[in-house]
Amino acid sequence: MFQGHFPGDAIAPGYCLLELISEVLTASAHKPTIKTIQQAKFHHPLRPGDCLDIDICLEPATPTGLPCEAMLRCGDQLILEFSGTFAESQYG
Repeated sequence: MFQGHFPGDAIAPGYCLLELISEVLTASAHKPTIKTIQQAKFHHPLRPGDCLDIDICLEPATPTGLPCEAMLRCGDQLILEFSGTFAESQYG
């Protein structure tokens, strides 16, 4: 995911960080797609070799989707704050 994104100063593209949240939810038996983003604040870049901690809080599903808040951290540095709604796929 780092190739070509700022050659010589590689960072993870923001959409890849958002996709990581979807991947974690998929691993927990949900099949989500991002429906709405209320907030996606990128605080610090994620660089090759950085370790990433992902904290996700899912609220009970509503008629409009699955509300979600997530924080991605690398050590003490906050990488991304996210809040939004996911739509669960009818497939899979």
